[in-house]
Amino acid sequence: MPEHLFSRRPQTSQHGIALIVVLVMLAVISLVSGASLRAALSAEQITHNVRLESLAKEAAHIGLRHCEEALLQTPPALTVHPAPVSPAPALWTLWSSWHGSHALAHTVPASAMSSADSAYVPASRPQCLLENHPAHPDLITVTARGFSPDHQADSAGRTTRGAMAWVQSVVHRCIPDSALCPAAPAIAPSSPTTASAPSAPAVATLTVTSVTPASPASSPASSPRLHSRVWRALLNPPSP
Repeated sequence: MPEHLFSRRPQTSQHGIALIVVLVMLAVISLVSGASLRAALSAEQITHNVRLESLAKEAAHIGLRHCEEALLQTPPALTVHPAPVSPAPALWTLWSSWHGSHALAHTVPASAMSSADSAYVPASRPQCLLENHPAHPDLITVTARGFSPDHQADSAGRTTRGAMAWVQSVVHRCIPDSALCPAAPAIAPSSPTTASAPSAPAVATLTVTSVTPASPASSPASSPRLHSRVWRALLNPPSP
């Protein structure tokens, strides 16, 4: 039979094309999966950090309230340091007041951190410091710092793990029978024991003005009370 009846078709080079396409698709899928996993881990880490910061803030407020409650006794249950004499800085601004063998800050006892529902006590308990305000002897600056449950620090006090938060309040300690102590609001005998807060002026961001009532176990006529309270979060706390 003539050879022209058996013409050969030109052969196309297809060696390894399918393997290359599969490898490229696999690489793209791997990159997309890695990016998604990294985004999920970043979101989880951000959520974890926010949770630790919130726990540290709650611990700081526990320390703040602990020192404020000490002012409801006569004399105060905790040491109130005198106001600094200019140009000396306030004690709360000094790192030595919070860390070291000569620290002045008071550590909240373990009994104040636990309750009947939970006996958990963090390894690093909150600290607070009381200091007279330079403006008036009846004004007291209360500074506190709190730690997250996993907080760790080096020998100098620098945070190596976890979170730390600082809060501060300026309270007016009202001494009974003094000219600067307004009379306590009258309460009817049949009504429940409540305290009405007077209107407060507007304050800056991160600052709240409120009235703290007297301790229920004490009489307003014989024991001090906190007439007003202004608190803020410290954005520039002391550091080692």
